[in-house]
Amino acid sequence: MGTASADAPLDADRPGAGNAATTVPGGMVQSELGVNFVATGRGASRQTLWALPLALRAGVMEGFELRGGPVFIGIDTSGAHAQVERTDGFLGAKWALAENAGLVPSLAVMVDVYLPSGRGAFTAGGSAPEARFAAAWSLGDGWSASVNAGADAVPVSGRHVIRALYVANLGFAPPFLGGCVTVFVETYGRIATEADVDPLLQLNEGVAWLVTPDLQLDVYVQHGLTDGAPDLQVASGVSVRF
Repeated sequence: MGTASADAPLDADRPGAGNAATTVPGGMVQSELGVNFVATGRGASRQTLWALPLALRAGVMEGFELRGGPVFIGIDTSGAHAQVERTDGFLGAKWALAENAGLVPSLAVMVDVYLPSGRGAFTAGGSAPEARFAAAWSLGDGWSASVNAGADAVPVSGRHVIRALYVANLGFAPPFLGGCVTVFVETYGRIATEADVDPLLQLNEGVAWLVTPDLQLDVYVQHGLTDGAPDLQVASGVSVRF
């Protein structure tokens, strides 16, 4: 199974838009907390948001984890006065299917449901289920690659619209840094099946620093490539396993 060993470094669902192809070891919990800044538009239509996304992942047994993001804080700084709001939470599960061996990647499947617990700019306005596969390969000499593929269903004008999603990531951990620092670049998209819904396409890059086997720090930048994506997102975070 693609369970991250308790003796191996943690494998977080961040940074970036992709989720890991491994599960948290049985009996352990992983906390992944971020600080996100998002900017979209210009002039009077410019919107700036801050959020503190939190994901908790609990290893129930080998190859299976329960996961969730409790309702947390978002701050809309677009107007003259900042507005503090709740954010949408989520509940889900992940199953590990295989470990990386040669050309066979680490494989996992996960199902999450985002709940309309937020307010204002921090809610989708309804439940939003999502399912995705994750695959990851170690390519040798510090190089790695991963992909996510799946779909979600988001509320739009009183109906749910299905969107295909993908993430393609290439990472490099320089051997002279002991493999504890990884830089990456990835492309990320969510493309609706209905033509009147703008696609979301982004180019992302960032770095993750494994301080200890149970502690990771990260920072990354996302650039919007379409009208359906935020113009710019800058995020940093910390992942802890215990």
